[in-house]
Amino acid sequence: MKGYVLLFTMSAALFAGDKFTANEIITPDMWSEGFSADVKFTTNFPGIKGEAYKIYCDDEGNVRTESGSGIVLFIYENDEEKIYIYDNLTKTGMATTPDAASAPEKPFRPAEDETLELVGSGNFAGVQCDKYQTDTRGTEVKGQLFYYVDPSEKILMGYENISADQFKRAEYTGTEFESDKEMFKPLEGYNIK
Repeated sequence: MKGYVLLFTMSAALFAGDKFTANEIITPDMWSEGFSADVKFTTNFPGIKGEAYKIYCDDEGNVRTESGSGIVLFIYENDEEKIYIYDNLTKTGMATTPDAASAPEKPFRPAEDETLELVGSGNFAGVQCDKYQTDTRGTEVKGQLFYYVDPSEKILMGYENISADQFKRAEYTGTEFESDKEMFKPLEGYNIK
């Protein structure tokens, strides 16, 4: 095992700086089938709390997150992105748009044709991963954004956003390739404000 890790680290070092499109290094199932995963989210950004949640993504860019406190939908309706935030305790909800000040941040996921640069390797979500950086210039992302990919399974294991001395880290485990379109519709039984 030690030899495998050494060989893996050496090969990652040899290719560091090489650029790839996301669909070259991540299984196409991530986009064509959609996926779900358990997420351990940690951060030291002010006003953002770390928590565990479940993420669901479909093949059309829709995302659903479920935590103990509620459900958030990032969905496209009539070519416009909408965000629905549901509180399980009070059975209330709120509809908003990504540009609203109160809007939560959508979990990062690379576009299928996004260019990523191999910058190293490391253990992430309990797996030895290749570490890729994306160019965040001209985007709303503050700081550097890294994606971690299991090179043997070609599975996205999560991301890390670093800005000065602050970080956001989402580690994915238990990834399954599936997408139920019913999960990405506004929920019934909640009082929407």
